[in-house]
Order: sequence, then C-alpha cells, then structure tokens
Amino acid sequence: MGLLKKVNDALIALNNVEHRFDPFFRPFVDAIVREPIARVTQALINARRKRETLQIAQEQELPGEAALVTGIIDDMAAYMRASYKPGQ
Repeated sequence: MGLLKKVNDALIALNNVEHRFDPFFRPFVDAIVREPIARVTQALINARRKRETLQIAQEQELPGEAALVTGIIDDMAAYMRASYKPGQ
C-alpha cells in the first residue's frame, strides 16, 4: 500500500506542476494539435458508421422511435401532474 500511495502522491504533484505551466503552452499546442486530432477522431467515428443515402436535412427514424417518444411524453406528463397540481 505504501508504494501505491507514493505513486499517487507523485502523480498529484506532477499534475499540480502541469497546471502551473498549462496557460503558457496550451494555446501553442491547441493551435497545432487540436484540428488534426479532431479530424482523426471524426474519421474513426465515420469509419464505424454504415453508409446511408440520405438527402440533406433528411432523417432516418430509429427502430422503435415512436414507442420511445410516447414513453418519454407519458413519463413527463406523469411527473408534471404529480409535481404541479392545478391551481397552485
């Protein structure tokens, strides 16, 4: 247990040091790295998707979406009736 506590303390100290220097190098790193990381992440997400042939602003209904929407509306209506009595 002593070793784990020392590792934890070292990681916390390292994190505190990083917080002190972050404002100085964050804008530089963000300017260089943020867009490429975003592009790679989006490419990985898109690689897992199946290809759909939807037009602009066209939606595809999820399986069972109508039942889910009805359930949400019923739950919200029950909450509203229970929480906010008429005339209060």
